[in-house]
Amino acid sequence: MKNKISIVMIALAIISSSFSIQPKRAVADGESGSSQSEPTSISISANLPDNQINKDQSYFDLLMKPGQEQELEVVLRNSTDKDLTMIASANSAVTNDNGVVDYSFSKPKTDSTLKVPLSQIAVIEKETVVPAKSDKIVKVHVKMPNEPIEGVVAGGIYLQQKEDPNQKNSGDGGVQIKNKYVYVMGIQLREKEDISELVADMKLDKTKIKPKQVNYRNVLGINLQNTEPVYIRNLTVDAKIYKKGSQEVLHESKQESLKMAPNSNFNYGVSWENQEFKAGKYRAKVTAHSEDYNKDWSWDEEFTITKKEAEVLNKEAVELEVTPTPWWVYVLIGLGIAFLLLLILYLIKRYIDKKKEAKRREEARARKRRRAQQQKAAASSKKRKSKKVDE
Repeated sequence: MKNKISIVMIALAIISSSFSIQPKRAVADGESGSSQSEPTSISISANLPDNQINKDQSYFDLLMKPGQEQELEVVLRNSTDKDLTMIASANSAVTNDNGVVDYSFSKPKTDSTLKVPLSQIAVIEKETVVPAKSDKIVKVHVKMPNEPIEGVVAGGIYLQQKEDPNQKNSGDGGVQIKNKYVYVMGIQLREKEDISELVADMKLDKTKIKPKQVNYRNVLGINLQNTEPVYIRNLTVDAKIYKKGSQEVLHESKQESLKMAPNSNFNYGVSWENQEFKAGKYRAKVTAHSEDYNKDWSWDEEFTITKKEAEVLNKEAVELEVTPTPWWVYVLIGLGIAFLLLLILYLIKRYIDKKKEAKRREEARARKRRRAQQQKAAASSKKRKSKKVDE
């Protein structure tokens, strides 16, 4: 099974290597876009409106009012000599399991505390054709909810070039390389310019501490939730896993410089270090620190890994270091087998002895019946002889 999985993974790696995905981003929360030295087919920029809060930013950071409607303009510049079709969506900001603010999901599972997802108040044309050697303005219609909101509504316009089925792959030799670009224009909306009174808060749901896998490797997922409509930046998380009732650290993970989108959650992963999951009760001790808010959180929660969860995940895991069985287990198994064999031999011997005893008793009864018959026959014969004499 593991050999088959390894072959599949190698094949997927070869297929994945044929694509060079290069993001171009102008995103909120102070994230910088990836810089590329080679020219791209499309460049992206924003026509910043008058209600832009920070004019030095390249993404939309807008001061809005309840119920306000506004058209945002994203400029796409096509530097090639052919028309290009772009696929676009207005996505809400989420936090992926790497602790990174992510704008790429068009239909993410939003957090329960998120009241106003950007995807519900922003509308953009799904497909846009950008003429060759030309600029094209893509408009995003935003309508704020009528009820006042606190904090930040965060997300981005996610654009991806539609693949041309007639395009030929470029590359030498067996591996074909295809450049594929994605673009993100960040959008950050708020109704107060100063939101410094809002302080981030985090929660840990102990019911969502679950064993899982990342790239077919065993990982414990610990769900962390940002319940407030503000970003958490420069987040440090430290998690230690113990067997219940023990003070020995089984597994530990510490990561720094993590970020969380407003009203979002993610599964912080603790590597099981290629070890098997074992059914039982455990304890997770987790601490988190936000440098921007100078705030700390800590949790100490128990959780259970079931036998079924362990068996299913261990069966799918690759590069699993199976814990060697202690020598005394083999001794006990050997003694058990020896005892079982002796018991079987004893029962067989007892069965044979009983059969022999039953046969002996049956023969004794047969002999007794024969003697009785002989005696009866002799007595009868004697009686007949005596009767003849009397006559």
